[in-house]
Amino acid sequence: MTSRSLRRSRWFPLVLLAAAVAAAAWFFTRDRDEAQIRALADDLALHLSKSSGEAPGITLGKVAGLEKFFAPQVELVFPREKFHRTVEPREIVTKAAAWRNFFREVKFRVSDFAFLSRTRDTATAEGVGLLRGTTGSRGEVVDDSRGVEMEFVKSGGRWRIRRIALRDVLQK
Repeated sequence: MTSRSLRRSRWFPLVLLAAAVAAAAWFFTRDRDEAQIRALADDLALHLSKSSGEAPGITLGKVAGLEKFFAPQVELVFPREKFHRTVEPREIVTKAAAWRNFFREVKFRVSDFAFLSRTRDTATAEGVGLLRGTTGSRGEVVDDSRGVEMEFVKSGGRWRIRRIALRDVLQK
């Protein structure tokens, strides 16, 4: 064996080890990012939900905390309402406060959350948004489900929502 081939054979295990470490880091980071995105979607649903008899301080805290979920510009696409605009988080907070006041109680959640694509700093996921609530004025029950597609962007080490698009589902 020549000295050159001997040097190559010494490096080969190190190259394999480096490749294994890089693959493991990518795998674990990817899972951690996806877990953070799922937690973000669940936490947003929690902030939009309102329990019966919720104290005004709790309501104020939930609504005020909404800005942290969003990128500086957020595209909202709600075809049923003929609404398609790019807004700032402040406007979302204002609309969410009005929306929550419409209900005496409301529970919102996203089920069947699945990732469509993911890069280092962006992700797209979809699920089914489920809403069940009771209006404050007439006590009517509202039960709705729609497909939800969300785009996320990583900024400053944190995931934020950049786009939310709703679509009607064929079956509830």
